[in-house]
Parts: sequence; C-alpha cells; structure tokens
Amino acid sequence: MLNGIKIKPEEILVIHDELEKPFGNVSIKFGGSAKGHNGLKSIITFMGQDFWRLRFGIGRPGDNCDVGSYVLTSFSKEEESQVDNLVQKAISLIIT
Repeated sequence: MLNGIKIKPEEILVIHDELEKPFGNVSIKFGGSAKGHNGLKSIITFMGQDFWRLRFGIGRPGDNCDVGSYVLTSFSKEEESQVDNLVQKAISLIIT
C-alpha cells in the first residue's frame, strides 16, 4: 500500500512516453523495468515495479538530437493531428 493511501501499486495506471516504440504505438503492460526512463525510475523507487503502464510511443530522435531535449519537444502538427485517435485507442485498451 502507498503511504497512507489505500491503493495497491497494482491498482495504479502510469501513463508515459516510450522511446522504443514508434509514434502512434499505444500499448498497455504490467510491471517491468524503467529501461532508462527517469520518470519510471522515480516511480519504481517509490513503489516497486508492479503497476500498470500505458505506453505512448514517441520513437527515437534523429542522430543530431539529444534524447533529453527530444522528449520535452512539442508534437509536430502532423503528430498533434493524431493525438485524439491515440487517446481513443488508449481508452479502448484500458477498458478491455
């Protein structure tokens, strides 16, 4: 149980970006390591690995782009136009 909150880690869904998946790929997964994702590292340190993850693929940056800068960059107009459909896909994954 989380500090004073009556929620078990396995009842939590963490939504995060995923460099290893191409943009547009949405998946759900239980458990696993952080694989270098700093946000997931913090969460795992706090509550362990046993929680659900909703992963939104963002793909890897080009050769001349720093990963840290890339993950903080806004979507392109083309990517932005796909966000509503990706959210609907995510909702479908969650409710099934």
